[in-house]
Amino acid sequence: MHFRQPGQRQIGIGLGPIPKDLIILLCVLFASYTLWAFEATRGFIRLLQLTPDVWQVGFLWQIVTYPVAESFNGIWFLVVAFMVAQFGGQVFRVMGRRAFWRLLLTASVAGAVAAVVGQILVDLVGLRSPFLAQPFLMMQGAEMVLAILIAAFATFFRNATIYFFFILPMRAGWFLWLEVLLAFIGFLATKDFGGFVGLTTAVVVTYFLASGRGFGRWLRETRLRAERRILEVKLKRMQSKAKGRGGSDGPDDGNVHQGPWVN
Repeated sequence: MHFRQPGQRQIGIGLGPIPKDLIILLCVLFASYTLWAFEATRGFIRLLQLTPDVWQVGFLWQIVTYPVAESFNGIWFLVVAFMVAQFGGQVFRVMGRRAFWRLLLTASVAGAVAAVVGQILVDLVGLRSPFLAQPFLMMQGAEMVLAILIAAFATFFRNATIYFFFILPMRAGWFLWLEVLLAFIGFLATKDFGGFVGLTTAVVVTYFLASGRGFGRWLRETRLRAERRILEVKLKRMQSKAKGRGGSDGPDDGNVHQGPWVN
């Protein structure tokens, strides 16, 4: 995979020099992935994953620990780990150590809180699907880490063109919408409403943190854009009315107006 910033040379994204912090993160994920594969140690990882025990039993630490509690999912873990290394390296080099970890912690905790609230509401109104084996399955472990890193990469390099498999071009900024779309498709397949809410929230929070805009600034900018659109519409209407009055009261090209004022 590689990307090109407009007007700049092409930059590769591969498994080149990976930051030590990212290597540690991948090692922790691999350790939990391995422990989950054995019945004797699976219970320990289950205690770290995000589950309904957060509000049913009071296991509040799961809101923080679930991004590093990976389940055994076969070769898929290697694919996700490879992408974490690709995107994470670029994000780490842009942000630095402290901002990188602060982003992961803030976005993942925000996603977990939103997921828990969403699942509680679904349970209260009785809309929980009987086919849902485990809530929050979509956002456990490396899946949440990857979602945050891709969202940060798409925010930092939104004007870059990414070539999947060196063939399919895609603007990096589109990844934000693509992640939400994939999360919704995952919800349709698993009925994991809490996981969908958590992933979407993490992507949104990551965008605001990485862009430096902040939610309040985004609201102000949205309001100002809306007010400008309204003013533009009003101005066009006033101009149209002015042209209409000018056309009826202006020169008549030599024709005599017939009316009660003509003797």
